[in-house]
Amino acid sequence: MNKMEDRKKIDFKRHTLPPVSRWYLWRIIFYVVLLIVVSAIIYATMDMRKGVKPDEIKEIDGINLELEDS
Repeated sequence: MNKMEDRKKIDFKRHTLPPVSRWYLWRIIFYVVLLIVVSAIIYATMDMRKGVKPDEIKEIDGINLELEDS
């Protein structure tokens, strides 16, 4: 009966990851923060490009646009 009890028990420690060092955790935190900062910078620069309305453009690289008043 003792063998049956041993077989029914599940060893959860066998399926867990080994403990990691603090240095490894700090590196992960650093990379996540770096990714957030770079993403925010890219988002801010993309948002600035959308700020120009087509009606406000009067000149494109030395070409003057003549708008007709209707």
